[in-house]
Amino acid sequence: MTWDELFNLWQDSCQTRQLTQAQERLLEARQRLADNTTEDWDWLKAALVDPERKWFVAWVFRDQKLPRRLFQAMVQAAVMGCDAHNCRWFIEPCVDSFGSDAVLEELQRLRQEGDINVHIGVKKCLPWVQAGPRRERGGKE
Repeated sequence: MTWDELFNLWQDSCQTRQLTQAQERLLEARQRLADNTTEDWDWLKAALVDPERKWFVAWVFRDQKLPRRLFQAMVQAAVMGCDAHNCRWFIEPCVDSFGSDAVLEELQRLRQEGDINVHIGVKKCLPWVQAGPRRERGGKE
């Protein structure tokens, strides 16, 4: 099954409130990561700039270690186009996988290169970075 197909099935399940099926699609996606090709990783990276697909990627990595190749795109997805509460779905997997310091460095890099919208987005992400990894806060690893 392609990433587009997995995304479409997951999205349909979410929209029709079939949450068990949505969770099954996420499990399938996590299992598929082991066999990803370069094109598959490119799809995931590109999905992080798509207003709908980025949520699918965030949920795939909610309970899965985030690979370094998606780190910058995931932080950028948090900074751009998320409100202060929802940016957590992108920041938490980054902090859990790479630590607060690495995420703060990436946010600082984006802030230095970005405009006022990036500055605002970075500020919204900071509480989720400063909270530390979920396992240290008693959350799910």
